[in-house]
Amino acid sequence: MFNRLRDAISRAVGDVRRSGVREPMHRIEPLEMSEIDFRSLDPAASRKDGSATLVCPVTRLELSPDRQVFQCRACRTSYSAEGWDFLRGVDRGRCCACGQQNTIYPLP
Repeated sequence: MFNRLRDAISRAVGDVRRSGVREPMHRIEPLEMSEIDFRSLDPAASRKDGSATLVCPVTRLELSPDRQVFQCRACRTSYSAEGWDFLRGVDRGRCCACGQQNTIYPLP
């Protein structure tokens, strides 16, 4: 599967390593992309009704006003209480987005 993905990407963007010049883009057939799991990595995911929901980047739990939310003051990344507990235990409380320490505080 990895070789098929690499070949499909090479066909799509050209093999820059060989020529040093970018080849024109080619169309990737849908059948070649059937094994790829496309999902958003953005913490704000869209709901079916079109509105956006904010999720914790660590636990992927939905952040809502009725639950405790923590936020990095440097980059504004928000975390659930469980996500913040995990970061404190594993990475000494560093923000997983900007990497700064001592910048995550509970929102009022």
